[in-house]
Amino acid sequence: DRLDALLAPYGGGRAYGRDDQASNVVLTGEVKQLRAFGIVMPAVFLFVAAFLVSIVLSRLVATQRGEIATLKAFGYHNHDIALHFLGYGLAAVLLGVVLGVPFGAWFGSRFTGLYVEYFSFPELVHHTSVGLVAVSVAVAAASAAIGALVAVRAAAALPPAEGMRPPSPLLYRPLVLERLGFTGIFSPTVRMVLRSLERRPWRAAASIAGVALAVGTFVGGTFAFDVAMYMGDLQFRVVEREDLSVAFTRSLPARARHDLSAVPGIARVEMYRTVPVRLSYGHRYRQMAITGLERDATLRRLVDGRGRAYDVPPSGIVLTTTLASALDIVPGDTVRLELLERGGEERRVVVTALLDELLGIAGFMEIGELNRLVGEGPVVSGAFVSLEPGAEARALGVLRRLPSVAGATPRGAMLETFEDQITSMITLTTSVVALLACVMAIGVLYNGARVALSERGRDLASLRVLGFTQREVAGMLFGEQAVVNAVGTPLGLLTGLGLAFLIASAFESELYRFPVIVTARTYLWGVVMVVVAGLGAGVAMRRRLNALDLVEVLKTRE
Repeated sequence: DRLDALLAPYGGGRAYGRDDQASNVVLTGEVKQLRAFGIVMPAVFLFVAAFLVSIVLSRLVATQRGEIATLKAFGYHNHDIALHFLGYGLAAVLLGVVLGVPFGAWFGSRFTGLYVEYFSFPELVHHTSVGLVAVSVAVAAASAAIGALVAVRAAAALPPAEGMRPPSPLLYRPLVLERLGFTGIFSPTVRMVLRSLERRPWRAAASIAGVALAVGTFVGGTFAFDVAMYMGDLQFRVVEREDLSVAFTRSLPARARHDLSAVPGIARVEMYRTVPVRLSYGHRYRQMAITGLERDATLRRLVDGRGRAYDVPPSGIVLTTTLASALDIVPGDTVRLELLERGGEERRVVVTALLDELLGIAGFMEIGELNRLVGEGPVVSGAFVSLEPGAEARALGVLRRLPSVAGATPRGAMLETFEDQITSMITLTTSVVALLACVMAIGVLYNGARVALSERGRDLASLRVLGFTQREVAGMLFGEQAVVNAVGTPLGLLTGLGLAFLIASAFESELYRFPVIVTARTYLWGVVMVVVAGLGAGVAMRRRLNALDLVEVLKTRE
């Protein structure tokens, strides 16, 4: 305020602090997004990790019933058994720390390097603190302990006499479909597969949930690439259609259009005017710029987030929906403008419409109406220019020699910079997310098949003795996984869409909004990931199944 009072006699505009600087808003928004990403995605991964630990330890407890009972019979306490199985989960955490901390430090340094390049920081050093490592290890250990809790409780609660006997066989009952009268629809092999799943509904539901989480993580973690490509295409091919954006050193008379039209290689010129203002409504305000566009403009248009173009209204002002939401403005309201270039002179203008734009907070008016509002004649701040084919270098050479031209920026160069920097940053992130999602899918499917083989080894061996071929027995085992995949994959696609909405809402700021754009290619790659993971788990389990010792498996435990 003191600076404004000091400079007012000399025509100084309103001073503004760091909070209103565009660079600060962009950087603050990025930090907010990183914080959201660093909470949402690790939470998903740790939840799945706990799920995998629970599956693995439950299988161990199921296959080591006799050993657990014998140890208890010899005097080991429940807490000794519990700590033993809890140690498996903590051992996984230890191995994860050995691999994860160096990888995390490398990934962080790569990401920091991308930010140095993108924001042109003079220096930004990546540092992995001891505190961060300690918190990460503690959270991972807590996740593993929670995942191991169910198996540990089952091991501790197992009575010695019960554990020394073979587990009681599951009760036989017809399938729900069979009880409804659809007995002849399925073959005996399919009925055995469905009956196995129906007998263990919670385990089947857990496996389906694991597949759904893996697919959902892949889709939700990689949709950012689709969004970046959509927003880049929208901004640089639909909104900004000019070949060059020319900015003047100061406001010039509108006849500057004729001077630009005379430059060799320029085919069309559209003028624009920008006026920095402090826009306020009630007690809320934002410092921004109003852009004046020509009514018949084709090179720079008003385009919403869905790519729909609108004409510039002849009167009033158009505000972006983000700005209107922040200031609680609706069409028809009258807002107050403080003209920063004219010492804070105030004007009032009616909000004609709202534009659902994805980038930034802005206001738009017809250029003549904006000049009349400011109280100046027909003046312009710059121009949008289209060029004749192959004339860019020649036109740039002339424009950059003109003393009134502050700069001429080719749209192609901005698009190339965007694709290089944004794509590299998002590709690095999505690649890591996709890799972890693949590991999750393989872990869920392999462990599901491994548990099924451990629990049904005697049944499958009996079928082999009765004359079933290896292929038929394998079909029964892998049929369960096929059903789990068939049910879990569509649920995972829906989960990924929900995760995409969650991430988009967490990343939303006044500077830009992320539309939820998930292409068919992303969905397809999510399905391919599950299929490949299932095939890999099937190959590994088929080798175990082929090596099954029928005599050893069929021996009674007594």
